[in-house]
Amino acid sequence: MMIDILIVSKNRSMFSAVTDYLNKQEDIRVVHVQHGAEALDIVGDRSITLVISGEDLGDMTGLEFARRLVAADPLAYCALASPLTAEGFHEASEGLGLLAQLPVSPVESDGEAVLNKLRRVIQLNQPLEL
Repeated sequence: MMIDILIVSKNRSMFSAVTDYLNKQEDIRVVHVQHGAEALDIVGDRSITLVISGEDLGDMTGLEFARRLVAADPLAYCALASPLTAEGFHEASEGLGLLAQLPVSPVESDGEAVLNKLRRVIQLNQPLEL
């Protein structure tokens, strides 16, 4: 199964370590856009499994984007880079069903952790074979 991942960030280099890690995976396709509106258009047009978003997308905040993403595609998973504490992030994103919080400058291991979490969730959502 191919996993399509959309990375949304004004600053492409912000997620370069994560993108490099994801591009090494054979079953991952990565697309990068700079603005939230662009990302929402893509989500509306194709099946995206995971969206990784920065905190400032130029046209909206990462949290605002996550709210719009839930409305556009409730089945897409989302990880969001945020400087908030874990508690503050949980409070600010409550009800959005975010897969993970990433640090503002994520490294390769952050990409690996998000992908591992995504794979576990996908596996849990597979129908049981009887």
